[in-house]
Amino acid sequence: MVDWGSACRGRPDHDLAAVASILPLEGGPDPAVLMPNGGQWAAYRAAAASRRAYRSTRSPAWLRVVLRRLATISLAWASATLDLPPWTGTHWSEIV
Repeated sequence: MVDWGSACRGRPDHDLAAVASILPLEGGPDPAVLMPNGGQWAAYRAAAASRRAYRSTRSPAWLRVVLRRLATISLAWASATLDLPPWTGTHWSEIV
């Protein structure tokens, strides 16, 4: 899969973090399994998705749901890899 609109050369862990946070939506593995030391990336991805969901007031409802799900996946990932208390919030699949 290639997203030519965002194609660039950069840090491979940045790209892996982006994919890791999306894979659960497609039935893939938990991001903490792919990047067990990726807590800083999880926090970054959670903040980016949260900010976009909050600011996307004119976006379609389905996109805001996806962004909230991505934020939730990344928050759970951050709590699992940054030595934080276990995630007790809503599971991403329950967000509608």
